[in-house]
Amino acid sequence: MLAFVDIRDFKPASWRANIGLVPQDPVLFTGTIAENISYDRPDASQAEIEEAARIANCEFIWDMPLKFETKSECGSGMTYGESSNGCSFNSNQSIETASVEAKDNA
Repeated sequence: MLAFVDIRDFKPASWRANIGLVPQDPVLFTGTIAENISYDRPDASQAEIEEAARIANCEFIWDMPLKFETKSECGSGMTYGESSNGCSFNSNQSIETASVEAKDNA
């Protein structure tokens, strides 16, 4: 039961639209930090992207020279690492969390 509704009555698409996942081993895609945050919501405004980053405690982004336009030099599906933009493992998880927040704030 969820809110007194039998969960078998929910459609899978409904669940998928309302659940976000931040894996233990974060995977960010080639592109900018802003593009990664707005991956599930490409229509998100810059203000919405920044709000999602704030909620996910991504203050470090504002300290980067290119901020949200910082690009990954990694291949698709690789993590941002010390050799690409200097983000730590925990920072990568925060960026993924911001992506979930952006989707949730749709």
